[in-house]
Amino acid sequence: MYVKELINLYNVKPYGVLHVGAHFAEENEEYRINNFDNGGGVIWVEAIPKIADIIKKKLDPNINKIYCAAIWNYDGVEMELNVTSKTASSSLLSLGEHLSTYPEIYVEEKVLVKTTRLDTLLKNDDNYELLVLDIQGAEDRAIEGIGVKIANVNYIFMEVSKRELYIGTKLVNDMDKFLSKLGFKRVFTAWDRRANWGDALYIRNEIFNQTLNQRFHSKRKAFQRQIRQWIPLQFFPLLVKIKKLQN
Repeated sequence: MYVKELINLYNVKPYGVLHVGAHFAEENEEYRINNFDNGGGVIWVEAIPKIADIIKKKLDPNINKIYCAAIWNYDGVEMELNVTSKTASSSLLSLGEHLSTYPEIYVEEKVLVKTTRLDTLLKNDDNYELLVLDIQGAEDRAIEGIGVKIANVNYIFMEVSKRELYIGTKLVNDMDKFLSKLGFKRVFTAWDRRANWGDALYIRNEIFNQTLNQRFHSKRKAFQRQIRQWIPLQFFPLLVKIKKLQN
């Protein structure tokens, strides 16, 4: 993940992280070092039971909460989770163009699971201003399944794709339209040029506009400081008046 870049470029400092598709919680150290959750804690959701058990033993329960659940937009639907030879590529969706792009990755086993909506899973005292989705093509189902609790989310970091790597995945342009209706704008994408998928950051519109304004004012102040180094103060009448009042 690009934690430092998200902090530096977009001032992403969420109170609490909801990470769906935890895998082995590889991002845990990066979150911890950068105090990314700002004291709100991290919620990890993993669909593969044996992996969920491993990270429960691995992570500090005082700042991490681990749920084992297969996230979808409906509760209680029996589905087959396609567990692949590279478990990070496992999905509730079947492999599409993924098969030709990554022929070395294949479905190793199918695990029967019952799906859960995020708004059913999450508790009222859970903190998640940032939603991280790493669930291999099922991101839109997860967002639909968070329901009105999307109001708690100001940032979404997720994989997007220009190709149907998983059958039934929503492609990036459609994802942009889908999230635009919910008030989010894609502001950052790091593309894998070979496979045409990437990691993207969506920010709630009002937060993004506020960040832009802060950047503008910060740059304006920096510019004014530079100008004042070589233009006499008397050319800034208002500042002269303020200085006189201070004296």
